[in-house]
Amino acid sequence: MTGKHSSNLEKHIFSHHKKQFNELQDVKNSKKIDAPESTWKFKKQKRDIDSSQMFMSSFIANKTIKIEMDKKKLLSACIELITVNGRPMCLMQDSGFQKIINPILKAFEPNSISINPQNIRSHVSATALKIVAEISDDMKYKMVSLKVDGVSRHNKSFLGVNVQYMHKDTLTLKIKTLAIFELVERHSSKYLKDTLLNVISKYGLTKYQIYSITSDNAANMLKMTDLMISDPDQEIAEDLIVDNEPIELENEVIDAICPEAITSKVRCAAHTLNLAIEEGLKIQSIRGALGRARTVVKKLRTPIYAGLLKQENKKQAIRDVETRWSSVYDMLYRFLELKDFCLKFQDTMNDLKLSLPDWDNIEKMVASLEPAKIGLVSLQKSDITIGDFFAIWWNILSKLQKVDSSLSQAIVISMDRRNPRFQRMLSIEQKSIAKNHLNKTWNAMKLTSETIVNNDVSETTTNEDDTIGEIDEFEIFLSSQSSTPCLEVENNDNRSIRVIIEEFDNVPRLHHKSCVLKYWSENKIIKPELFQLTQVVMAVPCTQVTVERTFSGLKFICNDLRSSISSHLLDDIMVIRGNHSSN
Repeated sequence: MTGKHSSNLEKHIFSHHKKQFNELQDVKNSKKIDAPESTWKFKKQKRDIDSSQMFMSSFIANKTIKIEMDKKKLLSACIELITVNGRPMCLMQDSGFQKIINPILKAFEPNSISINPQNIRSHVSATALKIVAEISDDMKYKMVSLKVDGVSRHNKSFLGVNVQYMHKDTLTLKIKTLAIFELVERHSSKYLKDTLLNVISKYGLTKYQIYSITSDNAANMLKMTDLMISDPDQEIAEDLIVDNEPIELENEVIDAICPEAITSKVRCAAHTLNLAIEEGLKIQSIRGALGRARTVVKKLRTPIYAGLLKQENKKQAIRDVETRWSSVYDMLYRFLELKDFCLKFQDTMNDLKLSLPDWDNIEKMVASLEPAKIGLVSLQKSDITIGDFFAIWWNILSKLQKVDSSLSQAIVISMDRRNPRFQRMLSIEQKSIAKNHLNKTWNAMKLTSETIVNNDVSETTTNEDDTIGEIDEFEIFLSSQSSTPCLEVENNDNRSIRVIIEEFDNVPRLHHKSCVLKYWSENKIIKPELFQLTQVVMAVPCTQVTVERTFSGLKFICNDLRSSISSHLLDDIMVIRGNHSSN
């Protein structure tokens, strides 16, 4: 029989028609005798291939390849596997990885490079030290802002520390991971302060360079910042002070020897908003309707109702986490989408029955929580300024006041106790406090920086305000607030920083949607002192969201199979991982 696809037929004949198969073999053997030996061997090989199942390797040609690889790139890739990709050290000993890596190692000079867990561990530590040195050099002579938070993983407690500052002489924001430090003592404010000082000293920072510390509202975190401020260096060289000299000169000498710490504590805006919403959800009228809605949602999650929802092409109900109000919003929002389903089956299934007033309350709760939900998403951006946060906060309040429900009113009252203010909304006394703080900031910058510019800029005129056609409610509100008249101020030589700050109080206000960073970039040469203050003030983080994201990476690295990893190695891995995207 001729053809290229007869193997299946031959198998059938062999299995069910033995006599015919023997005759077929006799005919084929007789043809082999007449055929040349090379042809016979080729056909035998082809028949063997056709009549048997082949391995995939039989179809892959053995071919060597050339790759571009050096020792530095190879080690960097292995370090990235351990740190960024979260693979364990034992990967270096896995047989599959060895089959990949051994041919590459043989291509280098004998014994010139070794890939094993011990070697890679030392390279991880060396890479972490290199990153620490780079960050330290970048922060040299700068005032920086910190973000701190605590977390627990596998019965271990950690303190996460991020730093935020403007890069060199620009307004480019840099966010770096300084440490994931394991806490081995009780989390007292003093222990946290000592731990934080150890972390920043590793980067060559002093506490006088810490402009702000952003944390949640935990009492020990807030007290830690107070201790950072209230523990000045008391080692004063008394022999430098002459008894008969004026008091002003004494104060100047003391300030030069023992500079004042100006660290400000900033409560995380996202955490503060969460507290305000949770407080609003505690009112009795809301808790009753919310509890009944939660009961129906639990029923909708059972297999019987879940099957009915699937038959009706409806989405599944969402259960909330009672300690997270955003999940309450998600639950109620989805529950409203299932309202028609509940009304359709409530006559036969009493578990789904809710009164019409309860449905109305749920709709009002969703409407009240929606502005806060949108605002919380905006607050989770890593590069928002304090001014951006103030605008987000006010917009949430404005939308809640329009809803005018019992929940929205309770949230407004709770938020009002934590209400921030825009510059135009500040009282004269509050402005005076702000100006004094900026003056102290400038003095601290002079003590830490070697590059503070002198007042040698020639007189120029400032740019006009950005014109923005859209007039929104927030802009109308700001414009309606009482304020001193806004006058243009000319630059003069040899002015003190206090005079410059006072003069800037008369500069016309920007539209609240204008980019303040763009404004200061354009006025960098015109207002050099204020630009340098802007670099410090605008780098203050109003949330600690980036620390939370670092903790997500910690959960990935310190998983169930790697819970015994040493604290030193874990810190090195997290420093590399946390700063990988910015390198």
